[in-house]
Amino acid sequence: MTDAIDKYLDTILIPQLEHLGVQSFPGAIEGVVTDIRLRLQSVLFRWHDLRTRNTLLLLGREEGAFYEPRSAPLEIRAFVVVAVRNSLLEDLGIPGASQYGSNKTNQVTRAMIWWKSRSSSKGGASQCSGFLRA
Repeated sequence: MTDAIDKYLDTILIPQLEHLGVQSFPGAIEGVVTDIRLRLQSVLFRWHDLRTRNTLLLLGREEGAFYEPRSAPLEIRAFVVVAVRNSLLEDLGIPGASQYGSNKTNQVTRAMIWWKSRSSSKGGASQCSGFLRA
């Protein structure tokens, strides 16, 4: 699991944060990356417990319904909302980044959804648990 998470953080998230200029805030990249890593690990650790997974993703389902790519299952989009979108990413104070639906945070969210849906096999719950194999 850790290798797939590190791959996402190193190849997708950190370059996006650098592109957004987050490195101008001392310690911000490290803080956001640490927060997202812990969120990903925490949700995936309990992924096979359906009741817990449904509870954890409940808040992400409503917001996740609006994210693209819409071809990605709602469960993946909800997972990304809970683990990435609702992280310290929202607290950075980048102009436009803390507003719901801003282009900058949508780019980060969309990239994770795309990466996760592309790297996962078809089939509902196995798609996020595919993070363990991605």
